[in-house]
Amino acid sequence: MNHEPNTLQGQTYFEAPEATKGQQFTNCTFQSANLSGKDFSGSTFTDCTFDHAYAKGADFTNASFDHCTLSHSSFKEASFKKASFTDSLGNGNDYREANFTKAAFTKSRENGAHLNGADFSGAKAEDTFYMPEGFTKGESIKANYRDAELEDKAEAFDKNPDLTKHFEKAWHKPFEKDLTSAEKAKAWDAMNRDPQIEAIKDRIQKAREEEQRLRDNPEKVIGVYRFVDREEDDDRLYMYPSGGYVISGYSKPDEPEIIQGHAIEFPDGSAYPYPEDLEMAEEGQGAYRTLRCDGVGKTLDEACDKADKQFDELRRSEEIESELRHLHPNFDEEITPNEVRANEAIDLAKVAKDDLVKERWVTISDRQDEKQVRFIEDVKWQMDQGKSLEEAYQLEKDRRKLENSRGAEYEALCTPETKEVLFKEEYQAVKDTGNTYRNLIKETEKRDRETESEAFQKAKEREVAAMHVYLRACDTAIHKEEALRQETIRYAMETGKSMKEALEEKGAESMQQSQVEALKKRYIEENRKENAPVMRGGMDELDDTFNPKRFEKRLEDWRIVHPDTQKEILTELAAQNDEPLDKEALKEPMYVRADKGEYVSMEGLTLHYTTPTRAIEKDEQAKAMDAIYPPKHYENYQSNVFPREKNLERNRTAIREAGTEKTQEKALEKPKRHYLAKRKQSQEKGRER
Repeated sequence: MNHEPNTLQGQTYFEAPEATKGQQFTNCTFQSANLSGKDFSGSTFTDCTFDHAYAKGADFTNASFDHCTLSHSSFKEASFKKASFTDSLGNGNDYREANFTKAAFTKSRENGAHLNGADFSGAKAEDTFYMPEGFTKGESIKANYRDAELEDKAEAFDKNPDLTKHFEKAWHKPFEKDLTSAEKAKAWDAMNRDPQIEAIKDRIQKAREEEQRLRDNPEKVIGVYRFVDREEDDDRLYMYPSGGYVISGYSKPDEPEIIQGHAIEFPDGSAYPYPEDLEMAEEGQGAYRTLRCDGVGKTLDEACDKADKQFDELRRSEEIESELRHLHPNFDEEITPNEVRANEAIDLAKVAKDDLVKERWVTISDRQDEKQVRFIEDVKWQMDQGKSLEEAYQLEKDRRKLENSRGAEYEALCTPETKEVLFKEEYQAVKDTGNTYRNLIKETEKRDRETESEAFQKAKEREVAAMHVYLRACDTAIHKEEALRQETIRYAMETGKSMKEALEEKGAESMQQSQVEALKKRYIEENRKENAPVMRGGMDELDDTFNPKRFEKRLEDWRIVHPDTQKEILTELAAQNDEPLDKEALKEPMYVRADKGEYVSMEGLTLHYTTPTRAIEKDEQAKAMDAIYPPKHYENYQSNVFPREKNLERNRTAIREAGTEKTQEKALEKPKRHYLAKRKQSQEKGRER
């Protein structure tokens, strides 16, 4: 059926529109709409939003997307042949087996996409277009797109020689320093396949020698750190630099803005230091400080110029925030709704009495400030790309929807019952240290400062020491809560897993860490009571057994042989020894490490250096540690946290039994009812028409 082109504006679709082919959609929203198999070829979408839409196998040939947002929608097996994307943002979409032949992308971004099997043959991309490497069949787009994550890694390589050394050691190959990120990715793959590449070794060695020369003979630099005064007059914010420090010293290699040296304070009311101040700093006068400076340079003028640029950016950010708060009185609720609700839920009467509540309250406020600062910086970036203030605000607000919804779902899942399971060790430490502290307060109150002055002073010293231990326990508990919250949300957004799964996995790991820390503490205390030495080997082994950060260090030289190659090796060994093939050995990975130009397996088998191998993935590290570094110490075997995998599963079960599944259903109940009501409402309107 042919339809005449129509301009459809401001519509919200909960189901597929009647006319789809060759239509003009402006400011329309496709909310959880089923667009599967629909023909949108030749249609134009301007300022449109696809939110949790289902468009499997849909045809978007020759379609254009201008200033559109595509969020958590399924375009599996869809056709985007010769489609164009301009200033569009995608987040968490499913493009598996989709066809993007000869598509064009301009100033568009795609974050967290599922692109397995997608075909980008002949596609072109300009400016920024984020995609995971290795998922596309097309070749032309690889030369054009910018992989932000890989460029960040490349920048880290350039800044940090130790990081470069770490990756070279892991891959057993030199890494060229002057290549672009895309070229580095290709060179990295080539080096992994062909160990004979030697062409870039000389340049790498010369660059290392130059870096070492600068480390051995660092150059002195000048830094300017300025205070900023703020005044408001007639709802307008005024900012100006007023006083600060000039410092002469040496910068931190990986963070040049951090300078350590002698600092001289210049007076309030002055935006710049005097030359005399710099002379005093260079002569070694003034306090020895470490400052993160606003401007750094070899001369005072250069440092001041950079400080001015940094101040201009700060003032612009403050002005943008002030303007947005004026235009949107509910700015806090719109940008950080979870933090606002969490703050409102805090009983302020308890803040003064309960240190744990007070620490949690402060953490929520800090998190809100941090998220708002990041939001303003992203709005600035959008404005630099040509967006108006309001357009940038709305675009970035839409991008925050996912993060806020995941945060709200986390809060619904992490009930008091679940928290009691997750942070049992931390909360028990707070309770124990708090009881000790309060008992010492009672003891101090019984003493009379005048009649028992010496006993009072000793009791007071013990009370103060106990107070510090108690406050540290509170700080540790809150830090663990916040760290788990951030890690769970990040993990769920990166992997696409549900918050329930993410909380169970990350929560189990966090509980594991708490348990082993408690085990180490108990081990130390028992040895101290018996005046026995603490075996450092046992403590290190506990860290290696349970700490994923140390997994990477211990496993960085180890790799896994490709399964097909492993089968060939074991088959050949069986034939040489006139034995049947050990099929059980095929089920377990074969771990090897480089040694004197060849690979050596865990069992001592030597393999040629060209044997296909791959790195050990994150989710395989626990199993690899069990196989490569099995625990040896008797006291570790007696602990209640062995073995690792069994303990993790037990922790997941404990979190699940604490009510995660029920709260998950409860958290999703309201959105489901809302969706059904909206759908029923749209159907009734359709009948009326």
